[in-house]
Amino acid sequence: MSNFGSATRRDVFRYGMGFAGAVALSGLGRPAHADGKFNIALSNSYNGNEWRKQMAEACDRAAKEMQDRGLVKDWTAVHGSDNSVPAQIAAVSDMILKKNDGILIDCSSGSQVAGVIEQAADAGIKVVSFDAYASSDRSWNIGFDFASWGKNNADFLEKHLGGEGKAEGNVLIVRLALGATAGNLIYDEYQKMLARNPGLKVVGEVEGQATRSIAQRNVAQILPGLPTIDGVLGAGGNDAMGIVEGFLASGYTAENMPPICTGADGEYIQWWLDARDKYGYTATGLNAQPEIGAWAVYYITKILEAGDTEPKNFYAPSVLVNNENIDNFKDVTGERIPVDTFTYEQIPDVFKKVDKLQG
Repeated sequence: MSNFGSATRRDVFRYGMGFAGAVALSGLGRPAHADGKFNIALSNSYNGNEWRKQMAEACDRAAKEMQDRGLVKDWTAVHGSDNSVPAQIAAVSDMILKKNDGILIDCSSGSQVAGVIEQAADAGIKVVSFDAYASSDRSWNIGFDFASWGKNNADFLEKHLGGEGKAEGNVLIVRLALGATAGNLIYDEYQKMLARNPGLKVVGEVEGQATRSIAQRNVAQILPGLPTIDGVLGAGGNDAMGIVEGFLASGYTAENMPPICTGADGEYIQWWLDARDKYGYTATGLNAQPEIGAWAVYYITKILEAGDTEPKNFYAPSVLVNNENIDNFKDVTGERIPVDTFTYEQIPDVFKKVDKLQG
């Protein structure tokens, strides 16, 4: 896992407004509040899995803290259900018209929302994109090092199945939604590892969309027609237990379960601990921390306080779970993701500044 900065100890761990709208916005300036407080809004493009819900909780919690500190006046959040680009552009356009000081965006499409980010910036509004980040130089962008997730998982499976250049076996890949930047970055690392190991054969690929029910359904559907799987390369989020359930439904047991290398939520951690202790199950995975929602709220408040005008790009810390540290997360249950928590004062020092985010 990369060194993401001075982390504390673990606590447990072309749709648009059109030309007329753009002209109307060009004269808007950032509203000044006599009381020195800021209005901040969140546009979250999707709230259909537990990771996003946990992230939204973190945003609300941090916003309440900022209100209690007297830094944030009004906090509003708009949550989408299907990653709709038009719906998100409409939501952000409304936030601009309401003269928010800052807008947070968990993007439906990092490139397709660039236009509305330009409109916000032209109106003097600070924009922070995070998690599913924007490909814009007008916003402050916070992402995760998705390529490092893919490399971590690929290196583990390569070693487990025989070593560099010598690994052999049948591999199942469970991807994010096709076309997703994060999923492509992870998948590219898988392809690099597979290219140097001709003995490894990808016998199936399905989408898991970081969602338990989707991963379970798609894995269960494909497995009966495949040879014995020796390793699984996933994409994180909440796909892990769905993958396990798909295998169990297809006749596999905890005793012969192949390593499922993906992010770990509470259900998977509990299953993993039991399978490790009884049968020696081993795996690895990096995951996005839903606490990024809180960190984004903290950071946009700091940007507004400081009057920062220079957009920057950062990687936020990811969560590594493996056989060596999994006992640290034994109290994480359900579909909750293990997290690190950081204070308002530690942001953005816990981020790793980069010139440009991947993708």
